[in-house]
Amino acid sequence: MFLRSDFSSADLRNSNFSGADFTLASLNSANLRGASLDHAKCVNADLSDVDFVGSSLVDTDLSRSKLDDADLRGADLKDVQWQHIASVKAANVAGVKNAPPGFVDWALKNGAVDHAESVSPPE
Repeated sequence: MFLRSDFSSADLRNSNFSGADFTLASLNSANLRGASLDHAKCVNADLSDVDFVGSSLVDTDLSRSKLDDADLRGADLKDVQWQHIASVKAANVAGVKNAPPGFVDWALKNGAVDHAESVSPPE
């Protein structure tokens, strides 16, 4: 649906992208606070510096995605497909919900951070 699209720096707060295909898309610096990306396909996507605070990423495929500097505070990661994420350097994983076993430890070992300051509800 959004294959190879460019949503860089877009304000997409509270959007519903459930089931969307963001394969090879760029969402660099997008604001996705409170958005739903349940069952979305974000394969090989640039998700660096994305604001995912309070978002739902249930069963989202993040294979080969770049999540450097992404803010995942309070995001719901239930059943997220994370095993082949390309990079998570400086991604904030504080307070993620329903993270699959091993995800947070793996992320922290691969450069993610856990900075819980001011997890505010989505606007």
